[in-house]
Amino acid sequence: MNGADTAPVSRAPAWLSPALVLVVVLLLFIGRSWAAWDTDLVDDEGYYTLWSLHLGPGYLDHPPAVAWTIALGRSLLGENSLGVRAFALLTPLLISLALYRTGAILFGTAVGLLAVLWYNLTFGISLSLLATPDAPSMLFWMLALWALAEFLRSRNPNWWLLVGLFAGLGVLGKYTNLFLGLGLVLFLLSSAERRRWFRHWQLWAGGVVALLVLAPNIWWNYQNDWAGIGFQGRRITGLFASDPARNYLELLGGQAIFLGPVTLLLALGGTIAWLLRRPTLQDREALALPVLSGLPALLYFIYHASHSSVGANWLLPLWPMLTLIAAWAAIRGLPSVGRHRWAAPTALYAQTIYGLVVVLFLQLVVILHPPQLERLDRTRDMRGWTEVRAAIDAIAEAQGARWIGVINHYGILGLLASYGHFAGSDLPMIGIGDGYRYTFRPLPGAETLEGPGLLVVHSSSDRRWPPEELFREVSELERVERRFQGEAVARYRVLAVSEPTPAFFDAIGP
Repeated sequence: MNGADTAPVSRAPAWLSPALVLVVVLLLFIGRSWAAWDTDLVDDEGYYTLWSLHLGPGYLDHPPAVAWTIALGRSLLGENSLGVRAFALLTPLLISLALYRTGAILFGTAVGLLAVLWYNLTFGISLSLLATPDAPSMLFWMLALWALAEFLRSRNPNWWLLVGLFAGLGVLGKYTNLFLGLGLVLFLLSSAERRRWFRHWQLWAGGVVALLVLAPNIWWNYQNDWAGIGFQGRRITGLFASDPARNYLELLGGQAIFLGPVTLLLALGGTIAWLLRRPTLQDREALALPVLSGLPALLYFIYHASHSSVGANWLLPLWPMLTLIAAWAAIRGLPSVGRHRWAAPTALYAQTIYGLVVVLFLQLVVILHPPQLERLDRTRDMRGWTEVRAAIDAIAEAQGARWIGVINHYGILGLLASYGHFAGSDLPMIGIGDGYRYTFRPLPGAETLEGPGLLVVHSSSDRRWPPEELFREVSELERVERRFQGEAVARYRVLAVSEPTPAFFDAIGP
């Protein structure tokens, strides 16, 4: 089963050394850490940080792992953006270790090193500092496959217990990780030898471990009318219907940009070669794990694009194995073909150079903030929330406000709540029009809600909830700006409101 033992030794460039790969990985980690410390949270991070202030087994939008990991980071590094992002920052390092070990077991150290290098030089991973559900989803998907690779090496069935544990934890990151379970079943059923592994009781026990890990979230969904699973399940039926041709173009183009064009071509080529069952294919048995473990998810995303768009980040859990297949193709697969000997070194150098150029470009944009590339610099908008929250708190104190409300914008509400918590403010935040998102936390009492409050209005606030219909007394106070390098990156109207109408109580939920 170990392709690294049975296949002929392949040639790898002399510069592909553990020391070089380690330096690249650590330099990128330092760059991400600096950016994580230097910038404020984005909308989704603010929302997930609000979750972490009210830990539970489930939430509407996603499973709970992102809230747990944010809470862990905050407890270790403090109430700031770096603490919120701590787990997300460490995730690529841990994935790199597991990816190297898995690649070395299956194909040898050279393939493992190149896979780690290419993985870290992707557009998406090089600046992956945001605290989102993708971090636990990616990490535990990879750790499950690493544990399975250790079983392939040692044939010690106890590794199946870890496979189950990591697979279950991955689903607590994103329900997308359920596809990994299908991939593992496909891997087991695809050969007579692997079907015999069903005789190991540890394999079945690993499945039980996964179910036990998921049990609290399953129970939470049951108690809440399957809210979390239903919310994500609507995507399957094409909640946002769109043109299939454009969807497939975006799917391929997005992966080519974020994963790397050569990596994508090599990964797809290696996968297709394995599926075509070419008898001369080198490392065929070893390739089964990276190919089949992600195949159900890959096929689903291809189907999904037939009726709705596929987010580029949806494929993030597949990236480690895709880069591993691509690295195998560059170092072992293409050289074994015998023809077009130029293809392997050309692909190897082309993808490596592309990755280095992309990473250097991104780092320069983030550090120097050139005005000509303002549209590419997402960090320009990741500023000023500490000052905005301080300004709103000062207005609230002057007005005697008992609460702060935001109309149908979970991102702004989450950010204001998070930075209020960081500053020690105890003013409650009220979501208006989307109260269903906040059932994980109690609302303040009627005495507080019926008292004076502040309404923070953004240009994207939902016009279905005009303040004049929610309150009998509405007066505009002032505008608060978020600023970066002397420029206003966003403006918010602050309204004084009082005497709420029945429509207000309907809008904030039960």
